[in-house]
Amino acid sequence: MREDKALDDFFGRFYKFNSPVSYPLSSPVRNHAGFIEVLESRETHRRFDCIDLQRIGHLFYLSNRTLTVGLSELGHEVQHRPVISAGGLHSVEIVFWLPQHKSWFHYNPIENSAELISLNSESINQFIQESYQMVIDANSAALIWFVCDLSRLAVKYKSPLELAYRDSGAILATQSLVAEYLDLSYCPLGSLGGSQACEISNDRDFIGVGAALVGERK
Repeated sequence: MREDKALDDFFGRFYKFNSPVSYPLSSPVRNHAGFIEVLESRETHRRFDCIDLQRIGHLFYLSNRTLTVGLSELGHEVQHRPVISAGGLHSVEIVFWLPQHKSWFHYNPIENSAELISLNSESINQFIQESYQMVIDANSAALIWFVCDLSRLAVKYKSPLELAYRDSGAILATQSLVAEYLDLSYCPLGSLGGSQACEISNDRDFIGVGAALVGERK
């Protein structure tokens, strides 16, 4: 595997969203909770307080940041993260809405940063509204949206959509455990935002494959 210095050379073209503003994210202070303790205490929490950019960054740092990169035996570019992914391709991007900022951000796993992105359309706003309506009194939570670049999966696999949903489920499972470790409220949603995701980029084959709410625990 290659060292962190090579990350931008390998994957910069995938994760750059041409954002005018990027916010560095920090790593969390480690607590003493053991794995079995976290595993057995995990549950879905549906009461939320507002979460700031650094705290949601801690969730992504422990679940989705890129650790190392390299090449598979077939010559495909792959990477290692805490969460599993088909072929190590990690085709699911994370974008998230912070209601207190009324803004969308993209999580850059290479730089461990939050990139401000512009998403403002009737269908995107409808997706936000429908997602928050799924949980009572959840307006303070952040909305996490999983969007998959199907073209990245199609490089190696004949059924990329099936694997996209599987990868989304793996992220949900991993993030739910990390949220428990960080004492955050985390609730997977039934909404996908499938068709709305195409509005994120004109040159990427995006489809929405899942969503969740996260916030400080009440």
